[in-house]
Amino acid sequence: MDSSDLRPAAGGNNALATIANSKIERNGGAGVAANSTSGGISMIIRDSTIASNVDGGINSTATNTINLMVDRTTIDNNSQNGILSSGASSTVRINNSVLTNNCDRSGFGRRR
Repeated sequence: MDSSDLRPAAGGNNALATIANSKIERNGGAGVAANSTSGGISMIIRDSTIASNVDGGINSTATNTINLMVDRTTIDNNSQNGILSSGASSTVRINNSVLTNNCDRSGFGRRR
């Protein structure tokens, strides 16, 4: 696995996850990827660093409900997006965190 990939098991199960006091760096995919195709997700990321990942810092892709809280976390220097929230059922809340030097495919936010 190239990232912290959270995907509930098939069958409509829900996932509860906490990532705390962690460094998620230099992955070939996203730093953290939440995909709710087969069940809902509730996740907290706190007191962590998510940096220098190839496919973005945090990707939240919702078919079913995703509730994600990012607290006291640094999201820095990721290719593509710092945080991507995709789908009407994806809710991402950010508190006391730093997002810097992330860039998307179009090049906006690219460091010079």
